[in-house]
Amino acid sequence: MYVNLFIPPVLNWKEKDLVLKQATKFPDDEHLTLKFEKLRTQKFAVKIRCPVWAENGVELSVNGKNIDYRETRDGYLTIDRKWKKDDQIAVRFPLKLHLEKTPDDPHRIAFLYGPIVLAGVFGAENFPPEGPYGQEGSDGWKLPLPKIPTLSGIERPLSDWIKPVAGKALTFETVGANGEQITLVPLFRSQHQRMTVYWDAE
Repeated sequence: MYVNLFIPPVLNWKEKDLVLKQATKFPDDEHLTLKFEKLRTQKFAVKIRCPVWAENGVELSVNGKNIDYRETRDGYLTIDRKWKKDDQIAVRFPLKLHLEKTPDDPHRIAFLYGPIVLAGVFGAENFPPEGPYGQEGSDGWKLPLPKIPTLSGIERPLSDWIKPVAGKALTFETVGANGEQITLVPLFRSQHQRMTVYWDAE
């Protein structure tokens, strides 16, 4: 059995008389659980994809007990054992903040948190009141663009100058080279406002 996507589906495998439920709030939560809600006792391997961004290791337990696992060359964590109804697998992929330099310019960078691309957001001042889908929405390109702050000291540990915002999942704050306050949020939550993914660094 292969687990490739970290989403909350239910697998009803009639040929195996098996029902498996996956529960997760990823990426807002680093945890996921897999529970056999229906299963006749049998032995087989469960293979959970180990993504390349899981740089901080993986925490894995079965029925509340930490277990050792094999990471195969194909990029999966393998648990091979006899399974029964109500067995539960718990997995945690600790997310890590990191930056990527563009291939053509090491002074142009982007930030990621695990697999999540982060965008700097600059608000929606002077945007058409009807929003991006209103009659005037297509005129948004005519509005003046904000000045994107330059970043400095990017070789320092990221934890020294990019801080998580308490109470706001996947949200971070930092300061530009000239003291500008910068808020970083997931790119998929930056719609309908000015934003950038790429930053120039000194």
